[in-house]
Amino acid sequence: MGAGRRGFFLCLTLIAASHLLGGCEAADPESWADPSGCAVQLAPADGILLVLEELGPPVLGALDLATGQTSTVFSVPSGGFAYEFDARPEGVVLAYTAPAAEGEAGYDRSTLVLLADGALTPLLGDANPGDWAFHPKWSADGAAIWFVRSGEATAARSVLTRLDLAKRRSIDVVDDATEPAVSPDGAHLAWVAVDPVTATRTLVLADADGGSPRIVADAAEIGDLGLPFFSADGRWLYFTVLLATVPEP
Repeated sequence: MGAGRRGFFLCLTLIAASHLLGGCEAADPESWADPSGCAVQLAPADGILLVLEELGPPVLGALDLATGQTSTVFSVPSGGFAYEFDARPEGVVLAYTAPAAEGEAGYDRSTLVLLADGALTPLLGDANPGDWAFHPKWSADGAAIWFVRSGEATAARSVLTRLDLAKRRSIDVVDDATEPAVSPDGAHLAWVAVDPVTATRTLVLADADGGSPRIVADAAEIGDLGLPFFSADGRWLYFTVLLATVPEP
């Protein structure tokens, strides 16, 4: 590598994750040909992989890993958009932007909706009309949803927020946080903390309610990081690392 050149590559700490991303291409070469435009997750049903194709028009599809057959779970209406999602037997929670109302131009905020039996149910109401909601994650018991709130009310900073589904009430828990992950046993919550001044990212592990947080990985030491997720038994916390290669002296 020549002097002054820098190369970057994405290191997945769980090798299986690269195969899941590859499913975007394997499932349907016509619509899922670019893995960079996909979000994927194993569905609660055994052997089903959910794939959100974000390169418009967005479509949430299902891939049967045994047969290779694909099906459409939800097609976003023209003019709308879907971002991240998380699935449980109760349904799929989506970060979702509805199509613009007649006479309006451009995208409105993104909000959270529950997709169940083909129908969308808004979850956040209009409490903070200038907000954007991203990165939804079900709690282990299905009673709440963690998500990242940003927008006018947060001065464009990211706030990790918990939505109590029974009370339909949102509570801000952690400032300057994004990309939450919930352990399957409900014992732990993890997120990526972002320094508001330097934008340095660290991986934080905490109790289920966000208490007793501690840094478990620092991007300053290993390269940029993100997208944490727990193993099925909750014993391991995986994340991606963006490594920078530098020329040898």
